[in-house]
Amino acid sequence: MSLLDRRYRGFRVINFAALGILLAMALGVYLAKTAAGRESGEIKTIERQIAAERREIRMLQAKVAGLEQPRRIRELSTAHLGLAPVDAKHEATADALPSLAGPKPKAVAP
Repeated sequence: MSLLDRRYRGFRVINFAALGILLAMALGVYLAKTAAGRESGEIKTIERQIAAERREIRMLQAKVAGLEQPRRIRELSTAHLGLAPVDAKHEATADALPSLAGPKPKAVAP
């Protein structure tokens, strides 16, 4: 009598084995589907967070662009630091730089 012909309470043993394998496969598919659904939800949450962060980045970049306007920087430097644009009489050409630097320091003997 082979394993395929052996009976237990009127059923062949191979039928019990097939039923067990079928139940195990169904449970495995259910667990895989549940895990995939959970991961899909996590992915959607992260995608929403990424979109919110991108909106925040765009808002901050616009704010920085407003803060870096030359007119605003000029007004702040004048009001708080007393700075002003350089007068034309204080500008120098590249040829005049050596004369503005003064005498060269003397070399020190070792």
